[in-house]
Amino acid sequence: MNKYQIIKSIGDGTYGQVYEGINIETNEKVAIKKLKNKMSSWEECILQNEIRFLRKLDNENIIKLIEVIREANSDVSYIFELCDCNLFEFIEKHRKQKMFISEAKIRNIVYQITCGIKYLHSFNIMHRDLKPENILMKLNNNLIKLADFGTAKEVPQYKDNSLTDYVCTRWYRAPECTLKSNNYDEKIDIWAIGCIMAELYTLKPIFPGIDEFDQLNRIIKVTGTPEFNDWPEGFALVQKLNIRMPNYNKGNLKQIVFNANDDAIDFLEYIFQLNPEKRPTAADLLKHPYFTEVQRPGSYSYQMKNVRGRINKN
Repeated sequence: MNKYQIIKSIGDGTYGQVYEGINIETNEKVAIKKLKNKMSSWEECILQNEIRFLRKLDNENIIKLIEVIREANSDVSYIFELCDCNLFEFIEKHRKQKMFISEAKIRNIVYQITCGIKYLHSFNIMHRDLKPENILMKLNNNLIKLADFGTAKEVPQYKDNSLTDYVCTRWYRAPECTLKSNNYDEKIDIWAIGCIMAELYTLKPIFPGIDEFDQLNRIIKVTGTPEFNDWPEGFALVQKLNIRMPNYNKGNLKQIVFNANDDAIDFLEYIFQLNPEKRPTAADLLKHPYFTEVQRPGSYSYQMKNVRGRINKN
């Protein structure tokens, strides 16, 4: 860590404190994530989910890992490229200023999130905690970066009840996970894209449940109560939890996301399928008319440096 100098604290997460820092050799600003837990060996460091996945990912919409440092006292730090803010802060700034985000800007952000998720899913990896706080922004070239892969997971080849049922922050949690399914897949990330997109339009979460049952109620108020044949697995999960499927007619999404155009509403309805098997893939979403006039980041002359995360034991 001798070549890095901490400038200020910029965040506190579950697994560590994040600082803005500078490489005193190159004068490059970086983000330094100092882990709360020590690592007993180097092997333990590189087997951590965040490192294991980021070392093989190289995409302009995925945060770039620069290096991992394990010090003599077993403290571990991850060094990342520095971004300007996260999407939560961006939304909050607009909310406080009572100023909606432009449709073109929202479309650009959602497009990049979807591109990042498509890339991630091509490696058979699901993020599992996609939310505004975990989406970073570079404002000078309008680039979006998916970050925080601490709970990411490879999609099981076969459904075998091996996954934990407690994933994703509640407000962005897909209905199958809200009902504590252990047999979900990468479609949970698709649901989260819809939640984030709706929030970009209205500047507030679309499903801010206070607990799992309230979360399910809020979702069903929008999607409407499914027929048994539309989502038999959902009814089985409800029965297992000894609760009833909420009974609501389908809500008017246009009244909820009132400032979105018709393509945006259609895009959201495409995503908000209770049955994950009916939910689109990220590749499907990128073909939707909503993205017909998308403005790419910057001029797209921005070239991603083809550098994978370096590993430093010093």
